[in-house]
Amino acid sequence: MSAGSKGMVYFTRMFSYETYRKVKVHNDTINCLLIDENILFTSSFDGLIKLTVILSVFSHLITMSSCPV
Repeated sequence: MSAGSKGMVYFTRMFSYETYRKVKVHNDTINCLLIDENILFTSSFDGLIKLTVILSVFSHLITMSSCPV
C-alpha cells in the first residue's frame, strides 16, 4: 500500500508491485499513512484525518468507506 499526491491510496501486489486498486481518499497530497488491522488512518494537506475501514475476504479488497475525524 502506498499513498501520495492527488489524495490517492494505491493497493499493490507483493513481489510484482502491480497496482490492483486505487482509491481517492483526500483532496490533496496524503502526508501520513498508518494501518492497524483493517483500519487505514490517513492525513493530508487538505487538513483532514480520515479513518477508512478495509473489509477483505481472501486478500481481495471488497469495500472501503471513510469518514473525516
